[in-house]
Amino acid sequence: MKCDLPGAAEVRLGAGAVIDPGVLLGYPSGRPGVSGDARIGAGARIRAGSIIYAAVDIGDDFETGHHAVVREENRIGSGARLRGMFRPCVLPICNPGERASLTSRAG
Repeated sequence: MKCDLPGAAEVRLGAGAVIDPGVLLGYPSGRPGVSGDARIGAGARIRAGSIIYAAVDIGDDFETGHHAVVREENRIGSGARLRGMFRPCVLPICNPGERASLTSRAG
């Protein structure tokens, strides 16, 4: 499940999490001093092309659209959604809460 790049983090998946092909989990940060597992809660759905960096804690029932990016050092609450057009991204240390809905759009 974890990406095979040097420095990639361990990945812990909750029960029933669905990870599409082409997803990179535990992607190394590249920022000095950032380390830690990528934890993805039970019932999560991570769609194709998404990247989940190291040192993230994602709650249960999280869902992404395609090509979403969750950067390092984030805690995302249960039931949160990350989707939209043109690579929706949660920047480092953003920490959206439970049931948050984050959507990106062009224009």
